[in-house]
Amino acid sequence: MEKRLLARLALSEVDSLARAVLELHGFSREQALAVARTMVCGQRDECASHGVYRLLVCIATLKAGKVDPRAEPQVHDHAPGSVRVDAAGGFSQLAFDRGVPLLRRKAVDNGVAALVINRCVHFSALWVEIETLTDLGLVTLACNPSHAWVAPAGGRGPVFGTNPIAFGWPRPGKDPFVFDMATSAIARGD
Repeated sequence: MEKRLLARLALSEVDSLARAVLELHGFSREQALAVARTMVCGQRDECASHGVYRLLVCIATLKAGKVDPRAEPQVHDHAPGSVRVDAAGGFSQLAFDRGVPLLRRKAVDNGVAALVINRCVHFSALWVEIETLTDLGLVTLACNPSHAWVAPAGGRGPVFGTNPIAFGWPRPGKDPFVFDMATSAIARGD
């Protein structure tokens, strides 16, 4: 009979492991920190497919030449109510982190603001970004483009990605309401 060893890691250990593996494969410290934070949230929320397992996805994406591990996102003050971040071919997390301070200021000043991230590689669900923004007191709607995997009701061919939209809003004295949906029974990443 084969014995299986199950390791239990504290979230701080998941963070350290993820950062170490990413940096070992050439990701900048800033990219590794941002991506590892998403993995920690996946583990925290018992969404194994978006936790430390995603290290395999990150490294495979890197080896396929689809992500720049040292990308330096550039934030552009695009218009009074919008922020544009050029992720420069990196994963979306660091670009998001870099754009949030200006987004928050614009949302407070204007009552509404949009953050657009271009030239990024996205590999996760959107609830982590939604939580970040609701923690800042912002009502949030997020969406991302995707390859067509899901046919609409009555359709014959795929049109939608499996994880195109999420939203959330803060609730004083309570956890924020966060909703991250798939257009299918299960998101493709799961």
